[in-house]
Amino acid sequence: MNDALCKEYVRLYQRKSALNAQLKGVEAELDQIEPLLITEFRNGRAARHTLDLGGAKPTISLHRREVPKMINGRAAVVEALRKAGKEEMIGVTRDLQTMVSHLADELELDLLHDNYGKDADECRELSPEDVRHALPEGLREELEIVFQYWLSCSKS
Repeated sequence: MNDALCKEYVRLYQRKSALNAQLKGVEAELDQIEPLLITEFRNGRAARHTLDLGGAKPTISLHRREVPKMINGRAAVVEALRKAGKEEMIGVTRDLQTMVSHLADELELDLLHDNYGKDADECRELSPEDVRHALPEGLREELEIVFQYWLSCSKS
């Protein structure tokens, strides 16, 4: 057995274990900070923030996903889709997600126009209830809309 190779393996394995433990600590810190930053972004109605770190200029970006959740189960959603004339979406969850996302995008544009020229405290923000209300009748009673927020950071 090659002892030098075994020693190198053990050294690298121990280093990997130490780095994984350090990474878990960093992830825990990020998990504590992220909700606070998300709240700040949303309260300030900002989608991104760039920092000047003396040469590097990373940008933190806020992202949102609109998630449709079934209230009374799949059968009720299927029936609502049929009644709404959206049979092509039956069995295709991604299409339902896409429809909700496109609807939210359209509503967001309408709000941008409505909010134009208003003071920040007068501006309205899109809500999950706005998206739900814009769904076809029947379907809105079967879906709850949840906004999921997360952050990303570019390396620039």
